[in-house]
Amino acid sequence: MLVAARFILGQNQIEVANDSGMSSRTLYKVENGTAGIAPVEKLVRYYASKGVTFVPPEGNSGWGIKVGFLTHSYDDELPTEGRSPA
Repeated sequence: MLVAARFILGQNQIEVANDSGMSSRTLYKVENGTAGIAPVEKLVRYYASKGVTFVPPEGNSGWGIKVGFLTHSYDDELPTEGRSPA
């Protein structure tokens, strides 16, 4: 989920490491599950400051991500296939 959050923000590991104040090595460890809890919590706080919320599992579903910066559903977009450019 932490990698997915980074992808949603369109950032690479170096950008997130620099922006969050952790080393890129620590970020790598967090993303591959070998870091302690403190850097994980720091990264979750960083993502929260960017509008990303981690949604805990409920029922049969697993963890999810909710973002506050998407303004509409992708289902609302018109298909571009077959349309001529404006």
